[in-house]
Amino acid sequence: QEEQMDAMGDQLGMFKEQFRPMVWIMFLTIPAFLWMFWVIGYRGSDAAYPAVAAQEMIVPIAGTVTWDTGIVGPIQMWILWYFLCSMAFTQLVQKSLNIQMSPS
Repeated sequence: QEEQMDAMGDQLGMFKEQFRPMVWIMFLTIPAFLWMFWVIGYRGSDAAYPAVAAQEMIVPIAGTVTWDTGIVGPIQMWILWYFLCSMAFTQLVQKSLNIQMSPS
């Protein structure tokens, strides 16, 4: 039971270490998403910048779409674009800094 209590203390410490960066990341991403949501507009209606929301582009598989087009269910093109750019940037940083994310 003592070992279990020690393990629970270690788990709580690790949880705190993982939670702290998540809070800082949220301080950056939530305003960014709110800004993108404001620029694109909710489902294209009353967009702050109508030229941005109505701008057409050609993407693989989906074809010609606008920023507020639903790609997969409720996921709009701008959210998908953010996700893809985030994944690509993460890969670039990991490769350039030689960071191993998988266990060796």
